Amino acid sequence: GLATRRAFDGALEAAVGRSAPGGTALILIDVDSFKCINDTYGHPVGDDVLVHLAQVLRSRVRFQDVVLSRLGGDELAVLMPGCASDVAHHRAEDLLEAVRSTPMTLPDGGLLALSISVGVAHMPQDSADRRGLYIAADAALYAAKRAGRGRVSVAAS
Repeated sequence: GLATRRAFDGALEAAVGRSAPGGTALILIDVDSFKCINDTYGHPVGDDVLVHLAQVLRSRVRFQDVVLSRLGGDELAVLMPGCASDVAHHRAEDLLEAVRSTPMTLPDGGLLALSISVGVAHMPQDSADRRGLYIAADAALYAAKRAGRGRVSVAAS
């Protein structure tokens, strides 16, 4: 139920083209240990994890402000035109906490605690470097993973 990669790319192009006041922020999200979830519980549960995550994230964002999309595999993105860097960092922390505090119910009734790693980057209003924004958010995401997963990392401005 999330926007596709194509829709995300179009929204990013539009955000850069209209130079939103406050700039544009990008949050990249990766499910921690997703391969282990698939290997332990099976791919149908892995699919359920993605649906569950989408529901949790949807409940924490305002659709008039953001584009929430699945980029591929277990990577999700939140594009926030007109969002200042400090607000994006706060929203990323909120998403991380929402996922931590909302375990998924397994088919047998058990609960599966989930964790995400989050990378945040911001592009000032006068910039049009959408590739640079994506690269910075991706680097921040991998910094969060290297630092132990289950955390937010913000790209240097």
